[in-house]
Amino acid sequence: MTDRPTVEDLDAVLDDGPWCCTGNAEDCALCTDPNPNYPWICPGHPRTAANERIVGEAAQDVALDPSRRYLRPVAPLPLPGVEDVTHWSVYQWLPMFEAWATGMSLCGASMRQGPLPEGTTVTCAACEAYRPEYERMLAPGYRPEDDDPVALRKRAEAAEELLKQYVDLAAVTHKYPITGGHDCLGENHSCAGCALAKQAQEHLERDR
Repeated sequence: MTDRPTVEDLDAVLDDGPWCCTGNAEDCALCTDPNPNYPWICPGHPRTAANERIVGEAAQDVALDPSRRYLRPVAPLPLPGVEDVTHWSVYQWLPMFEAWATGMSLCGASMRQGPLPEGTTVTCAACEAYRPEYERMLAPGYRPEDDDPVALRKRAEAAEELLKQYVDLAAVTHKYPITGGHDCLGENHSCAGCALAKQAQEHLERDR
């Protein structure tokens, strides 16, 4: 049985395909035609810095969660009198357009559409001042009531009441050390201190 011929023997030239994608125009960030010609092959694109940035951002977007929103650096519109500084903007998935998009800056200025590369230094002082608040609000698990003064006050009052009850029960159990730190003041002569400790723990886990 003879060996298969090598690639060199066949004078074959291997095509690595376009640098921007796997060759499918529908998956290429630079192929903007919504109806590419069959068989939907990417023709290839110049490898410029701008095109590399578009391809890189598209690759990053694949790993993003469409149900979340993110902070991304953005550039201002090139308008007369507008200072050329970088800003923060909220980056979110828009189902209507099936695309990721940025909006106004955190400081309220109009921005160019699309984020700058991650790691770009934000030089707007106002956006930087807002950033910690937005990072907290955009973090997974954030609840709007976490910033509601009324809700926070109710949580503090409930915690204070539980603490008072616990202190009162501790004063009782200290009078009777023979009980080993427990009392029989709860339902069916159970330890009210243990029941109260459980309530306090549940309160902390729910409202931490």
